[in-house]
Amino acid sequence: MLRRVTLHPLDPTAVAPFGKVIGPALLAGSTAADARGLEFGCDGKAELTLVRWPYKPIRFSVFERHHRVSQAFIILEGIAAVAVVAPPTPGSDRPVATDVAAFLLRPGTGILVNRGVWHTLERFPIDPPHATGLLVTERETAEDFAAQQPGRRLQRSDLADLRALEGVEFEVDLG
Repeated sequence: MLRRVTLHPLDPTAVAPFGKVIGPALLAGSTAADARGLEFGCDGKAELTLVRWPYKPIRFSVFERHHRVSQAFIILEGIAAVAVVAPPTPGSDRPVATDVAAFLLRPGTGILVNRGVWHTLERFPIDPPHATGLLVTERETAEDFAAQQPGRRLQRSDLADLRALEGVEFEVDLG
């Protein structure tokens, strides 16, 4: 079954169940002390990675969540991209398909995703060729993913493929 997801503007109230908005609105009318409201947290070593997300159709079924790190996705330049998230599901091994939300990240904006929030493995540029961004994560979580092998369970994260588990695939409506 194909489930269409509505694209929402990057609004702090709409993003609140998943994390916080990163961008100029955070600084508008604020002093530096007022704008320090983003709390990145990790149990290990923080890691900054420059990423180039290539353009491709916005169709997906795999989600991940991290138990020991919040993550930030910030579009630095070029093309706007879509971030897809779903709320935490305590005690469950998968996100709830009806709760999936998509947000448009324009250059200079991003989202800080709370620990336990489900999100897709990639951000999706809305036009070719790609979006360039910054990923703020935890080194140990990145290493855990890099060492992933069939049959080996991740230590710091969970993966859920809703196509394999429930027969559900998603597509974002850019409408």
